[in-house]
Amino acid sequence: MKISKNLLSILSLNIFVLFLAIYFAIEFGYGIESEPGMFVFMNLIENGEYRPSRYFGQPVSEIILGFIGYFFGGKVANFFCFFLFNLSLYFFYHTFYNRNNQKNALFLFLLLCFSNSSIFLQSSEVSDFPVALFFLSLGFFLYRKKQIDFSIIIFSLCVASRSHFLLYILGFILYDIYLDKSSFKEKLKYIILLLFVSFLFYLPMFYASKLSLSFIHNTGGVGLVFSELWPRFVYKIYKVVGVFSSIAIFFYILINLKVFYNFCKKEKYLILIIVINLITFFLMPSKYAILQPAMILLYLIFSKFINKKIIFIIVFLNIFEWFSSYQIIEIKYKHEDICFGKGRQAVGAIINFSVDKGNLLKHYENLSIKECWAIEYYKSWGRHKNYLNDSKLKIK
Repeated sequence: MKISKNLLSILSLNIFVLFLAIYFAIEFGYGIESEPGMFVFMNLIENGEYRPSRYFGQPVSEIILGFIGYFFGGKVANFFCFFLFNLSLYFFYHTFYNRNNQKNALFLFLLLCFSNSSIFLQSSEVSDFPVALFFLSLGFFLYRKKQIDFSIIIFSLCVASRSHFLLYILGFILYDIYLDKSSFKEKLKYIILLLFVSFLFYLPMFYASKLSLSFIHNTGGVGLVFSELWPRFVYKIYKVVGVFSSIAIFFYILINLKVFYNFCKKEKYLILIIVINLITFFLMPSKYAILQPAMILLYLIFSKFINKKIIFIIVFLNIFEWFSSYQIIEIKYKHEDICFGKGRQAVGAIINFSVDKGNLLKHYENLSIKECWAIEYYKSWGRHKNYLNDSKLKIK
């Protein structure tokens, strides 16, 4: 049986990435995003009390990841998150596939996503983002395949995994209505049913709160004005894209603005989701992972249309950022102690051109916050050693 070069390239890339993901899953253990889901599930199963990790809770991702961490440990939970992330890429690609895609588009798309250290590292540790991203991509896939009932269930799981993902789903469906106004009543029923099923996942919290909405609260975040939002927005975008990759992409789009505009006109669904994601991130420019949908879909557009040589240049620059970067702005923090207030709060910045550590080394350094979580959340439960050793949190 003959295997095409494209298929062989995809298989080889996935095998290499699989081993890399296994290594990081073992090496990182419970990552810097793992605390909420782990603690929420442990508190739920042992005390019968649901205390949401953030806002009004992400019950599906908290329970799924908490269950794996509780019974199997952080390493298994890490790999599970990466597995979902990997599946998401395939669902996104096949949902928005068209015959005009250039040859090897899937391979180029995977290569772009896997080479970006921000996307890869954030998806290789316990976090609610890979879970929500998986349900979002699968929901889009089923929706396009006219699997209406299944898509409602999957989209609802997505909303209950990461609540702001509802914006991407609604934007997608409303644009469908705009293109086909005759489907308004049908799509309106779909949206109402989606919202209803999504709410069902929050019924246990509603009941536990004595049929009140007291469980809805914001557990974090600082109110920022416009002058404080846009610098964070710009800085974090270029950090996620990569310093050198940002420059290369900016000049490519600038030089080929008309061509790129024509590409985007053919991918209005993707552009819409990217714009919604950017607006969302502008309003809460906190975690880099919030930008994952926009980055993944932008890479999907690139893989379809952009010249392969340009893509390989971006991939090379992405890989370079794993090990070394270039600092344009130096951030000033209110507290340099990473444990103070469970993280450092930026209070200012100055222009400072200098060579900086790569994202891989920074990620290792940031893992030191695990010691903060272990002391604050798990020591009183007698689980701080389990947490630091990445072993299962269940004890006899």
